[in-house]
Amino acid sequence: MIRFKHNIQYTNQKTNKGFSLIELLVVVAIIGILAAVGIVAYSGYTASARINAVKQNLSTAIKYIENEKAKCDLGETTVMGTLPCASLRGGNSGIILAQHIFLRIQNLLPRHIDVYDTSPPIDHFFAWGGGVQWVQGRAFASGSGNQVQINTCLADPCTGDNRIQTFIQA
Repeated sequence: MIRFKHNIQYTNQKTNKGFSLIELLVVVAIIGILAAVGIVAYSGYTASARINAVKQNLSTAIKYIENEKAKCDLGETTVMGTLPCASLRGGNSGIILAQHIFLRIQNLLPRHIDVYDTSPPIDHFFAWGGGVQWVQGRAFASGSGNQVQINTCLADPCTGDNRIQTFIQA
Protein backbone atom coordinates (compact mmCIF):
# COMPACT_ATOMS: atom_id res chain seq x y z
CA MET A 1 0.00 0.00 0.00
CA ILE A 2 1.26 3.45 -0.91
CA ARG A 3 0.93 6.24 1.53
CA PHE A 4 0.93 9.94 0.67
CA LYS A 5 2.01 12.64 2.98
CA HIS A 6 -0.19 15.68 2.96
CA ASN A 7 2.26 18.25 4.19
CA ILE A 8 1.78 20.67 1.31
CA GLN A 9 1.96 24.28 2.36
CA TYR A 10 0.43 27.04 0.32
CA THR A 11 2.15 30.35 0.53
CA ASN A 12 0.85 33.65 -0.76
CA GLN A 13 -2.65 32.32 -1.14
CA LYS A 14 -5.20 35.08 -1.88
CA THR A 15 -8.65 34.71 -0.52
CA ASN A 16 -9.98 38.02 -1.95
CA LYS A 17 -11.60 37.90 -5.34
CA GLY A 18 -12.34 40.98 -7.51
CA PHE A 19 -10.61 44.16 -8.57
CA SER A 20 -8.57 46.46 -6.44
CA LEU A 21 -9.42 50.13 -6.12
CA ILE A 22 -6.42 51.12 -8.26
CA GLU A 23 -7.52 48.83 -11.08
CA LEU A 24 -11.01 50.30 -11.05
CA LEU A 25 -9.66 53.86 -11.08
CA VAL A 26 -7.45 53.07 -14.09
CA VAL A 27 -10.43 51.65 -16.00
CA VAL A 28 -12.59 54.69 -15.15
CA ALA A 29 -9.80 57.04 -16.28
CA ILE A 30 -9.42 55.22 -19.60
CA ILE A 31 -13.18 55.34 -20.22
CA GLY A 32 -13.18 59.07 -19.42
CA ILE A 33 -10.38 59.76 -21.90
CA LEU A 34 -12.12 57.78 -24.64
CA ALA A 35 -15.41 59.60 -24.00
CA ALA A 36 -13.70 63.01 -24.17
CA VAL A 37 -12.08 62.16 -27.50
CA GLY A 38 -15.36 60.78 -28.85
CA ILE A 39 -17.37 63.87 -27.93
CA VAL A 40 -14.89 66.19 -29.64
CA ALA A 41 -14.86 64.02 -32.77
CA TYR A 42 -18.68 63.85 -32.82
CA SER A 43 -18.95 67.63 -32.56
CA GLY A 44 -16.64 68.00 -35.54
CA TYR A 45 -18.65 65.51 -37.58
CA THR A 46 -21.96 67.24 -36.89
CA ALA A 47 -20.53 70.68 -37.70
CA SER A 48 -19.17 69.51 -41.05
CA ALA A 49 -22.43 67.66 -41.80
CA ARG A 50 -24.42 70.85 -41.25
CA ILE A 51 -22.13 72.82 -43.54
CA ASN A 52 -22.43 70.15 -46.23
CA ALA A 53 -26.23 70.13 -45.84
CA VAL A 54 -26.38 73.91 -46.35
CA LYS A 55 -24.19 73.62 -49.46
CA GLN A 56 -26.36 70.80 -50.82
CA ASN A 57 -29.58 72.74 -50.16
CA LEU A 58 -28.18 75.75 -52.00
CA SER A 59 -26.95 73.62 -54.89
CA THR A 60 -30.35 71.95 -55.25
CA ALA A 61 -32.14 75.30 -55.25
CA ILE A 62 -29.79 76.85 -57.81
CA LYS A 63 -30.11 73.83 -60.13
CA TYR A 64 -33.89 74.10 -59.88
CA ILE A 65 -33.79 77.82 -60.74
CA GLU A 66 -31.44 77.31 -63.70
CA ASN A 67 -33.55 74.43 -65.03
CA GLU A 68 -36.75 76.46 -64.76
CA LYS A 69 -35.14 79.40 -66.58
CA ALA A 70 -33.93 77.06 -69.34
CA LYS A 71 -37.54 76.00 -69.95
CA CYS A 72 -38.27 79.54 -71.18
CA ASP A 73 -35.54 79.17 -73.81
CA LEU A 74 -37.11 75.88 -74.91
CA GLY A 75 -40.48 77.48 -75.61
CA GLU A 76 -42.38 77.17 -72.34
CA THR A 77 -44.58 80.14 -71.52
CA THR A 78 -44.82 79.63 -67.75
CA VAL A 79 -42.22 78.36 -65.29
CA MET A 80 -42.14 77.82 -61.54
CA GLY A 81 -45.86 77.24 -61.62
CA THR A 82 -47.12 80.76 -62.32
CA LEU A 83 -44.16 82.84 -63.53
CA PRO A 84 -44.64 83.99 -67.14
CA CYS A 85 -41.44 83.69 -69.15
CA ALA A 86 -42.09 87.15 -70.59
CA SER A 87 -41.61 88.68 -67.13
CA LEU A 88 -38.03 87.36 -67.06
CA ARG A 89 -37.05 89.66 -69.91
CA GLY A 90 -37.81 93.05 -68.36
CA GLY A 91 -35.70 95.51 -66.39
CA ASN A 92 -37.01 94.34 -62.99
CA SER A 93 -36.91 90.66 -63.85
CA GLY A 94 -34.47 89.95 -61.01
CA ILE A 95 -36.95 91.14 -58.38
CA ILE A 96 -39.81 89.17 -59.94
CA LEU A 97 -37.67 86.03 -60.19
CA ALA A 98 -36.45 86.36 -56.60
CA GLN A 99 -40.03 86.55 -55.31
CA HIS A 100 -41.06 83.48 -57.30
CA ILE A 101 -37.95 81.61 -56.21
CA PHE A 102 -38.91 82.10 -52.60
CA LEU A 103 -42.53 81.07 -53.07
CA ARG A 104 -41.86 78.04 -55.27
CA ILE A 105 -38.86 76.63 -53.45
CA GLN A 106 -40.73 76.67 -50.14
CA ASN A 107 -43.37 74.42 -51.70
CA LEU A 108 -41.21 72.28 -53.97
CA LEU A 109 -38.33 71.66 -51.60
CA PRO A 110 -40.04 71.40 -48.20
CA ARG A 111 -37.45 69.00 -46.79
CA HIS A 112 -34.72 71.60 -47.19
CA ILE A 113 -34.87 73.18 -43.76
CA ASP A 114 -32.61 75.33 -41.65
CA VAL A 115 -30.16 72.72 -40.37
CA TYR A 116 -29.08 74.92 -37.46
CA ASP A 117 -32.56 75.47 -36.03
CA THR A 118 -34.79 72.40 -36.19
CA SER A 119 -36.99 73.27 -33.22
CA PRO A 120 -40.66 73.80 -34.09
CA PRO A 121 -41.76 75.73 -36.00
CA ILE A 122 -39.24 74.54 -38.57
CA ASP A 123 -37.76 77.36 -40.60
CA HIS A 124 -37.33 76.70 -44.27
CA PHE A 125 -33.95 77.04 -45.88
CA PHE A 126 -35.03 79.68 -48.37
CA ALA A 127 -36.38 83.13 -47.55
CA TRP A 128 -37.25 86.27 -49.43
CA GLY A 129 -35.54 89.37 -48.20
CA GLY A 130 -35.05 92.87 -49.39
CA GLY A 131 -31.36 93.62 -49.56
CA VAL A 132 -28.44 91.46 -48.53
CA GLN A 133 -29.00 89.29 -45.48
CA TRP A 134 -26.69 86.74 -43.89
CA VAL A 135 -28.13 84.18 -41.48
CA GLN A 136 -26.44 80.94 -40.56
CA GLY A 137 -27.98 77.98 -42.37
CA ARG A 138 -30.48 80.00 -44.42
CA ALA A 139 -30.50 81.33 -47.97
CA PHE A 140 -31.95 84.71 -48.88
CA ALA A 141 -32.98 85.66 -52.40
CA SER A 142 -33.11 89.30 -53.39
CA GLY A 143 -33.46 90.86 -56.80
CA SER A 144 -32.03 93.92 -58.45
CA GLY A 145 -32.33 94.88 -62.09
CA ASN A 146 -32.14 91.71 -64.13
CA GLN A 147 -30.31 89.51 -61.65
CA VAL A 148 -31.07 87.57 -58.49
CA GLN A 149 -28.64 87.48 -55.63
CA ILE A 150 -28.74 84.45 -53.33
CA ASN A 151 -26.80 84.66 -50.09
CA THR A 152 -26.19 81.94 -47.56
CA CYS A 153 -24.04 81.60 -44.49
CA LEU A 154 -22.48 78.21 -43.75
CA ALA A 155 -21.53 78.78 -40.11
CA ASP A 156 -21.05 81.51 -37.54
CA PRO A 157 -19.43 83.95 -37.83
CA CYS A 158 -21.00 84.88 -41.16
CA THR A 159 -17.83 86.36 -42.59
CA GLY A 160 -15.21 85.45 -45.17
CA ASP A 161 -15.20 81.81 -46.22
CA ASN A 162 -18.43 81.12 -44.33
CA ARG A 163 -20.40 83.15 -46.89
CA ILE A 164 -21.64 81.97 -50.27
CA GLN A 165 -22.99 84.58 -52.65
CA THR A 166 -24.52 83.49 -55.96
CA PHE A 167 -25.79 85.68 -58.79
CA ILE A 168 -28.28 84.38 -61.33
CA GLN A 169 -29.23 86.34 -64.43
CA ALA A 170 -32.98 86.52 -64.92
